[in-house]
Amino acid sequence: NYEVYRLKMEDYILLNDFRTMLEVFACEKAVKYANGHDLKRMQEILALEKDAVTKQDRVAFAKSDLNFHQSIVLAAHNPNLEKTYDAYRAKFELYDALTLNDDILAVAHQWHVRIFKAIDDRETSKAKELAAVHRDNTSIAAVNACMGKL
Repeated sequence: NYEVYRLKMEDYILLNDFRTMLEVFACEKAVKYANGHDLKRMQEILALEKDAVTKQDRVAFAKSDLNFHQSIVLAAHNPNLEKTYDAYRAKFELYDALTLNDDILAVAHQWHVRIFKAIDDRETSKAKELAAVHRDNTSIAAVNACMGKL
C-alpha cells in the first residue's frame, strides 16, 4: 500500500508550517507533563543523534531527529497530538530525506539539546521559542539545500 507524492517547494513550506505548530505545542505540553521516563527517552535519543553527527551518518541522524521530536510529542501525553504527528510522520521523513545535509546535522543537534534542557528545566516560554526558531532555521537551511530539487 503506497502513496505517491509530487514534491513541490510550496508543499514543503506548508508542511513545515504545520510541523512547527505541532512541535511548538508539543514542547509547551511536554514542559508541563513530561515525567522521568519521558526525559530519559529524550536523552537516549540525543545520545544516538550525537553519535550520528560524529559519524556524519545522515540516515541515522534523520531517524534520531524524528524520534527526538516524537519523544516530545509522547511527553505531552496527548493522544490526539500523537495521532496527528504519527499521521504526518511519513511526509516529515520524506522531506527530511531530501533536505538534510552534513552542514545541518551538528546545528540541528545543538538545537535539540537546548530544547531538551528547556523542557527538563520546565521553562515553557523558552522551550516554545527554541522549537519555533529551530524549525525556522531548519526550514531556511532546507530550502537552500533543495534549490533545484523540488
